[in-house]
Amino acid sequence: MLLLALLLASATAPDEASWRVPIAHAGGVLLGMRIAASLAWPRDYDPTRFSDEAHNLNLAFTLPPDFRPNLGLLRSDSDPVVVNTLGHGAFGSEIYLRARQCGHDALPAVALTAIVSTTWEYLVEGPYKRPSAIDLVWTPLIGGLVFGEARFRLYRATNSRVIHALLDPFGSLERLAGAGC
Repeated sequence: MLLLALLLASATAPDEASWRVPIAHAGGVLLGMRIAASLAWPRDYDPTRFSDEAHNLNLAFTLPPDFRPNLGLLRSDSDPVVVNTLGHGAFGSEIYLRARQCGHDALPAVALTAIVSTTWEYLVEGPYKRPSAIDLVWTPLIGGLVFGEARFRLYRATNSRVIHALLDPFGSLERLAGAGC
């Protein structure tokens, strides 16, 4: 984790690339995901069970990430396959794409995605369940690097505003609001 933070901090990016927009975007994504989790699974993500949250947070930081290979790789944390593949894939892709759209190279974009994914697993979701080994790998590498880079390259390959809006809907809205990248 520290290595990723150092890579991110020391990375040089072309012309006035900024971390302001990608970090603000990541914060918004984390907040949106936390609200969505509470709405989709109100019992599991009940923010009023303080003793359970403290216990789970302790487990998050004292046990290794959840990995149960007997359930199969993409269910190794007991979450549905669709959550692990599409949900975490979209999450990683979104964080990665914003960093790339703001002028950063692939390695710093993956580093940011890994940092944000780790933040989700340990600090946002940690009070409710143990961090997931598959999520910590899938989100930055498959979601970020593979799906995010594909979105980035497709976006750059076209001049169509419609395709741009489809490939980067949140970024399109942010740019309309004056985000700049």
